[in-house]
Order: sequence, then structure tokens, then C-alpha cells
Amino acid sequence: TGGGPGCSGLEAAVLETGPYVLWDVKVGSSMFNRRLTKNPYSWTKLAHVLYVDQPRYVGFSYGTGPPARSSAEAAADFVQFLRGWLRLFPQHAGRPLVFASDSYGGHLVAAWAAAVLDFNRDAARRAAEPPLRLRGIALGSALLNATLQGPASSQEFRRRHG
Repeated sequence: TGGGPGCSGLEAAVLETGPYVLWDVKVGSSMFNRRLTKNPYSWTKLAHVLYVDQPRYVGFSYGTGPPARSSAEAAADFVQFLRGWLRLFPQHAGRPLVFASDSYGGHLVAAWAAAVLDFNRDAARRAAEPPLRLRGIALGSALLNATLQGPASSQEFRRRHG
């Protein structure tokens, strides 16, 4: 997912970690050639990557029903999405999962991980469906707690560290 709130996962795909990127598009550099360029640092060189716009109705995502009103509701939707995606592409069912995001997306990744752990605990009791193989999470400059990480904390950091 992208940083958000409301940021599309497409941003990460074409500006940061995808196999092809739009170099310098954010900065408006004269180097921007309006073409996708092969990314030598693509995450797809080391892993299968699935970019997801989440929660429902954010970025290019769509769905039915009301929008999620919390990270926990969005995480429940994400678990349902992931289960459906793995049914469509069973060849990926045995692969370990790492959820990654930055900025506000840190809220979502933490909620996704918690929802997957809850699902796995319930799936173990039901024995109806294999667990989702969550291996880890990766967060970059993530906003996890606005109270602790909000403007007051950054002002205090600047005061202490010049």
C-alpha cells in the first residue's frame, strides 16, 4: 500500500519499488523523460510483489458495501481480499508474506498483521483453511501513533537536536 491516507499503492509501484519506475517525476527534474525506466533496485528482483490499494475505495480500489471506518475494519477486508486472491492464485499459497508500507500506511500494515494473526488462530481451531504465512512487516517512516509521532514530538526532537 502507499503512504496515504488516500495514497495509491501505484505510487510505490511506479516511483519506488516496482520493476519499472518514473525516475525524478516527483521532483520535477529535467531528467524526467516521461517514460518508465527499468529499476535496478526493484523489489521484484528478490520477491513476488503484490501492490494493493487499501482500504476499499482508496486509490484505484473498489468494492461493495460501506467504506471501512477504522484500520481494524480495513484489515478485516484485507484478510478477505488476501484469502480470495490466494484462491485465485493457489501457486502462491505456500509463499511467506511480508507486508510493507510507509507513512500513514504503517497504521494499515500493523492492523493487517494483527488481523492475519487473528485469522490464523481461528483457522487453526477450524482446520478448514490453511493459515496465511505472515513472515514479517516492513515500515518506512511509518506513522503508528499520531499522539507520540505528531507535530509536538517532532518539535521536541528539533529542539533537542538542533
